[in-house]
Amino acid sequence: MENARKRPRSQVWEHFSLDTPNKVSCLICDQTLSYSNNTSSMLRHLRSKHPNALANETPTTEHHSAPTGEELISDWGLTGSVAAMVTDNAANMVSAIQKLGLCHLPCFAHTINLIVKRAVEEHEVMAGICSRARRVVSYFRSSTNATEKLILAQERMGRQPLKLLQEVDTRWNSTHDMLQRLIDLREPVGAALASLSNDIMLPSRHRTSI
Repeated sequence: MENARKRPRSQVWEHFSLDTPNKVSCLICDQTLSYSNNTSSMLRHLRSKHPNALANETPTTEHHSAPTGEELISDWGLTGSVAAMVTDNAANMVSAIQKLGLCHLPCFAHTINLIVKRAVEEHEVMAGICSRARRVVSYFRSSTNATEKLILAQERMGRQPLKLLQEVDTRWNSTHDMLQRLIDLREPVGAALASLSNDIMLPSRHRTSI
């Protein structure tokens, strides 16, 4: 089972979770796909349903970025009219724009996101909360039995069944969404964990109120 759950290094996995050895779920829309030890179906899904997510994950080298930028500027009839470009803070993007002889302006939203992520990582309590939350979410998303228990616990409490949300590094605000959903489902998650054999512990109520 451990070998079946071992994930490739493809960045496509940042948008999917492995539910069973032959099933994966999209973290963006929760759609379930068949999995056959390759990412073909996941790539097709991203290209069809979430092209922006796929575009964000496509590696861009300095060598290919600069010529493409020149061609785009020319195609749009902006040669000599572009003074600066705004992108994320990735080193390859910064270098590519500098090779075009343009001023690079870092995306403000991306910069704020990096600041918040760094602050969370360096805050001992918050880092601990996030680490424990990731473990809880990963446990439920990788176990069909745990998922079924969570759905049953919500139904018994008269709730509309919801899934836990996995943090995705390239999706801004996903850490907040993961923690908020875990807080919202604290009672059914606790009930489901109590009925399963595991050593998973929820973040304490005191800590999640921070």
